[in-house]
Amino acid sequence: MRGAQYTSPRPRADSMPPLLAVLVGAGMLAAGTAPAVCAQHEVSADSSDTPFELIAPGRVLTVIVPSREAEIRHAGTGVPLDSSQFHRVHVRRFAEKHFLDVSWVQVDRWDELVPALAAGKGDLIAADITITEPRKAKVAFTVPTHRTREHIVVREGDRVESFRDLVGRTITIREQSSFWDAVELARRAHPGIEVRLVPENTPPDGLLAGVSEGRLDMAAVNLGDSVRLEAEWPTLRVVSRPFKSDAVAWAVNPHAPRLLRELDRFLSIEQLTSLANGERHGDLTEIKRHGVLRIVTRNNAATFFLWRGEQVGFEFELLREFAKRHGLNVEVVIAPQHASLFEMLERGVGDVAAASLPLDVPPRTESVAMTRPFSYVYDYLVARHDDDSVLGIEDLTGRAVTVRPSSAHWHTLERFRGEGLKVDIASAPEDTETETLIAAVGEGRIDLTVAASHVLDIELGYRTDVRKAFSLRGPVALGWAVRRGNSELLAALNEYLDKEYRGLFFNVVYQKYFENRTRMQLNRKDRVDHADADSLSPFDELVQQEAAKHAFDWRLIVAQMYQESRFNPRARSPAGAVGLMQMLPRTAREFGVRKLRDPAQSVRAGVAYLAWLHSRFEPELTVKNRIWFALAAYNAGFGHVTDARKLASGKLGLDPDRWFDNVEVAMRLLSKRTYYRKTTHGYPDFANSAWILSIFIFFRVPSH
Repeated sequence: MRGAQYTSPRPRADSMPPLLAVLVGAGMLAAGTAPAVCAQHEVSADSSDTPFELIAPGRVLTVIVPSREAEIRHAGTGVPLDSSQFHRVHVRRFAEKHFLDVSWVQVDRWDELVPALAAGKGDLIAADITITEPRKAKVAFTVPTHRTREHIVVREGDRVESFRDLVGRTITIREQSSFWDAVELARRAHPGIEVRLVPENTPPDGLLAGVSEGRLDMAAVNLGDSVRLEAEWPTLRVVSRPFKSDAVAWAVNPHAPRLLRELDRFLSIEQLTSLANGERHGDLTEIKRHGVLRIVTRNNAATFFLWRGEQVGFEFELLREFAKRHGLNVEVVIAPQHASLFEMLERGVGDVAAASLPLDVPPRTESVAMTRPFSYVYDYLVARHDDDSVLGIEDLTGRAVTVRPSSAHWHTLERFRGEGLKVDIASAPEDTETETLIAAVGEGRIDLTVAASHVLDIELGYRTDVRKAFSLRGPVALGWAVRRGNSELLAALNEYLDKEYRGLFFNVVYQKYFENRTRMQLNRKDRVDHADADSLSPFDELVQQEAAKHAFDWRLIVAQMYQESRFNPRARSPAGAVGLMQMLPRTAREFGVRKLRDPAQSVRAGVAYLAWLHSRFEPELTVKNRIWFALAAYNAGFGHVTDARKLASGKLGLDPDRWFDNVEVAMRLLSKRTYYRKTTHGYPDFANSAWILSIFIFFRVPSH
């Protein structure tokens, strides 16, 4: 029947493939289901929580949020206008995870949020609350959700680049702005800086208008996505670098430590798995300015997958070559389900959607445009190997065929049924891959399915429990999708395909994935998400034990181990690093370990060292940047990362609290004598962002 449902078997949380990236990127781990990468707060296990004593089914979580009016007045101070919806979605997701009911309490003024929580009117504030020392004395804070950058805004032509330039000038600041602390320090070093305070709820537009019209000398404003200075205030400019960077988080009742711990775990995973790389809708010119082509796709053998730690796949390789010819890197964005591909493209989290998209089935939205074909396939009915009862269309009467509702196969079957064929169409979940349905047919869990020839050929290369019954349609042209307004990108892709289709490069790549049986079997054997279902690595128990001691997500350690040594306990680097976690013997000795080729000792030392490094970076850093800094320090040394942060904030004018495009830039420069001779720790042995990125491949961690 049409309403029939096929439920695909879901992998257990403890049976994920080796790279942590695969857990979420491949749709194998839902956001919020894993422990935090590293706990932000230490609270004894037997501490009681009052008033929110227990997170248990049926409990009510009381959440304080700003009203729409309060949010609008506050917009532009680093808070996007749609942030309320964003926070509500995450609160509901947290509540669902813990089977909690939610009660919302709205507050009409932004500066009344913290007092309301301190007065016991709720369990937490779900809003962007800047972490300040006075506030920390009243409420607790979760791990930071992000950081805002407080800038000084001046009129065009006004030469202000440092605090020294503020002597004799007046800067307008909101009353409770954390920028006040930075100004007070600057006033001690540079007497003569005047400050004018305005109410906390002063709208940013009022400050910007005051500066633009000359009523205010200059103003301090947290510039978020809601303020686009060049377009909206062409007479103003931002001083070249932020004068202050502040951590922003949810605020929590200080008497609810268990709630705080659970929120930290939840928000950590949400941040590490979110599509937080920003939404961009620009055409090829803007894409080149960012230097990255973002590919929205799915994880399967015909399109994109992880093989021996490397990103591979037929469509991926074609698009990577296109990007290379335009001087671009590629970034893969894994859609949680097939039905999300176009929606994610529309939202701007990717630039091109590539997932064997048939051109003869119009997209469900008019906002995307399709390229010319990059390949042609046939759609086949798939039956069990010993099922000889289906030889043609008429044999489908009374049989159940399971496919995804969003797939072209569903439309094909609907057409046959509209012509009088009495076939039952069973719906598969939208996150189910065709290869999973083929396996379900072979194992007898479903009756029949439909598969494109290139997908089925891969499966038939190693399995004998299914067969091609007959062709339903074909040839079917496959293409890629872009936003309809991106005509420049569409033209460039079409030009590339016109030139390369069935050319030398195309044929070599096609043969590798669909014709070379030996290579196809290797792809299957060493594909990361087809690892032993009972383990991530041979050392899972060791990692779990040690990771638990330091509140790390053990999957992160397994991912790091994979990149360090490929799970080889006897690995030794040219620099002398030894064992699974590739530690130098002298460093390991500081943690009481001498036998680095012993897996247990190597894991114990490596995890302890990473935890020690993590603890040396400020808790106010975002979850992503704190773990990136810790990994960079593991790779290059804490002192070198410290030197790079100083260089970033000083001479380079970059953000010392962000790794990618900021501190990583400084780290690369430290390999040059001009820079490293002036640092405390000299020349760094390593400065490899690719090493960090490789750990997070497929783990939906954006680099911005």
